[in-house]
Amino acid sequence: MKNNEYIKDLDELQMFEFWDRIKIYDSYKVRKRDFERVFELIKYRFPNTKLFENRTYFDLKMEWAVHNFLYKLNMYEDRVKDVDLDYVLNKKDLRRYKILGILSWLFIK
Repeated sequence: MKNNEYIKDLDELQMFEFWDRIKIYDSYKVRKRDFERVFELIKYRFPNTKLFENRTYFDLKMEWAVHNFLYKLNMYEDRVKDVDLDYVLNKKDLRRYKILGILSWLFIK
């Protein structure tokens, strides 16, 4: 991905809230330094969201980092170009995302 493909204006980011998650479209275009700003944008756009009741910013960032890293590796592009941030994840999936997310964090922009 070229640097100019990154989203500069986060207000252009397309998101949709489902009953159990928030989907961020083309999430691979968001730099990791902007993840927390996107979470604040989610709170603004969806003030009644349940996303942050059971998930921490760290959990969410690690899940997103894994998606972006897999996209960067051209693996499962159609499945990881958008991120679905589920309101609740089981403990096994949370652990996987934390472990893989920390490793992925080192390799994404």
